[in-house]
Amino acid sequence: MFNLSDLSQKNLADSAINLEIKEETERIVRQFDSKNALALSRYLKSKVSESAEIDLIYKEIIPQLEFIAIGLLKTSEVLNLIKEHFGVTLNFPFDIITPLDLVRIKLLENSFIDDELLREGISQALKDNENIVTKNLLEIGDRPGGMKPTIKNWLLDYDSRLMDKSDRSIARTEYFINSPNISKLSTEEKEKIKQLITVYDFVNTSSLIPSAYAGDYLVHWPNDCGFIISQGETIASLPPIQDTNLGVLSEEEEAKTSFEEKYLEEESDDE
Repeated sequence: MFNLSDLSQKNLADSAINLEIKEETERIVRQFDSKNALALSRYLKSKVSESAEIDLIYKEIIPQLEFIAIGLLKTSEVLNLIKEHFGVTLNFPFDIITPLDLVRIKLLENSFIDDELLREGISQALKDNENIVTKNLLEIGDRPGGMKPTIKNWLLDYDSRLMDKSDRSIARTEYFINSPNISKLSTEEKEKIKQLITVYDFVNTSSLIPSAYAGDYLVHWPNDCGFIISQGETIASLPPIQDTNLGVLSEEEEAKTSFEEKYLEEESDDE
């Protein structure tokens, strides 16, 4: 069992300890254990400042932990994390946690004004991100030669095809069908870029629009039916709530009713 309190007495550069921390990080990601993610990332960061060797070993593990703890971080920390390390979220198991899930978690705690400001900040942080996320060089516009396949350049390519299109979901679909850069990607790489652009579109959509709501919400119709909406789509429908107590008597009420019925019967017999 991994115990953070014992870690300070061990050599973080040791391969066995490194493996143990990697396994613990995988567990934290799978279980979305934000509390332990924050504790472990804070500890490792304190040691990185003391050793360049430790920095090299844990340079990807620390950002993974910090993204899992995103709801516990300050806004300034989140924006810097996205600018410097958003690429690590594209390696998470998407069936467990997606990059959009992480962004929505952070947005949930904000008021409308703070939400809009944070969306702008995240959008800019993504456009400044230099993480390389695919293999092939990108051909963008009339620029000579290929460009590094960074998050920044992928979004530059996407923005160049987004012009004059008001519906981002349609633009995104067209981009994945028609982009020469997308056609060169493997299936795994296509999924990474899809996840990236989904986040980018989300933070560039007003939080007043249902498709950009940070949280899921319940809509009630006059007929008492309900619908759970997530990102503008109905993910579940609920039938009208039934009063389970309607027509069902308690034991006390049943006893009282039986007594009254018996009394009325006896009166009827006396007559």
